[in-house]
Amino acid sequence: MREIISEQELNIPEQDKTDRKLVAWLRAQGLNVKKAVEMLQKSLEWRKSIGYDKILEWEPPPHFFNDYPYQIPGLDREGHPVVIIPWGNWDANKATKNGEKLEFQRYMAQVFVKTISSTRASSVRFKQEITQGFLILDYSKFSVMHHFGSPSTVQSLIECLRLLEGNFPELFYQIWLINCSKLMLLSFTVIKACMSDSMGSMLKLMSGPDEWKPKLFKYISPAELPVEYGGTQ
Repeated sequence: MREIISEQELNIPEQDKTDRKLVAWLRAQGLNVKKAVEMLQKSLEWRKSIGYDKILEWEPPPHFFNDYPYQIPGLDREGHPVVIIPWGNWDANKATKNGEKLEFQRYMAQVFVKTISSTRASSVRFKQEITQGFLILDYSKFSVMHHFGSPSTVQSLIECLRLLEGNFPELFYQIWLINCSKLMLLSFTVIKACMSDSMGSMLKLMSGPDEWKPKLFKYISPAELPVEYGGTQ
């Protein structure tokens, strides 16, 4: 893969040339070198189209902070940054209806880039390479109408997942969906069918706190979690 990248003179940032990062691209395409390089090329084009180099300086629409809140409260027990998104409360349909589809995707990209920044800071702190985070998607306020109210909304959700897969492979080593109702679990099969086996293997779907809290604390200290997730912050 390195040889092909060199031959094609792809302009890849140094931090993306590590063995671990290249292996992530390869695994995302079932170790098919040609497809992995093509995937990387598309990602480089996407980065250019959204102004990736300055994505942290980009200012989202003000209402996004209320409509689409998230937290990066701390680290898990191995130093991976923890990202918490109350996804069940995010109304992707609203962004679609308001013609803010591109802004919504940029917002998601910004969340992922902030995660990357956190992994780099953690690497310095722990003096070891840390490249992944721990993602928690809270479905406690999930509404089928919000998420699956129209074909455009479903497509928006699929594109967000593809954005993660196609541009940030293996950014998260754990993706937990918590507070899942039976109806949500059934509905989510529509989205999961569009995901790769690699990402699907990272998912853990759980119901209420009695199920996920004991398991979560094995990975994350309560000191690194907000009160609403059983933590002390």
